[in-house]
Amino acid sequence: MTEINEVAERVAARRAELDEEEKLLAERLDAVRAEREELVVAMRVWERMHAKLDAERPRPRQRPCRWAGAVCCWSRTGRRARARRSCRRTTSGS
Repeated sequence: MTEINEVAERVAARRAELDEEEKLLAERLDAVRAEREELVVAMRVWERMHAKLDAERPRPRQRPCRWAGAVCCWSRTGRRARARRSCRRTTSGS
C-alpha cells in the first residue's frame, strides 16, 4: 500500500508543478499578445506619419540637360533619363 501512496504523491506533486507552469505560460502568452497589439498600433502610426511626410516633402523639379545631341530630363535620382520618350533631338525635324 505504501507504493500506491508514493505513486499518488508523485502524481500530485507533478500535477502541482504543471499547474504552476501553466499559470506562468498563460501570463507570458498574455504579455506577448499585448505587445503584438502595441506593435500593430505602432506600425499604423508609422505608416500614417510616413505617408504624411511623403506628401509634404517637396518634389524636385526635373532639370533639362544636353546629352548626345538630345535634350533630356534628369530623373529624381539625378541620373540622366535614357528612355527615348524622355529625350528629344535638338536637331531640326524633331
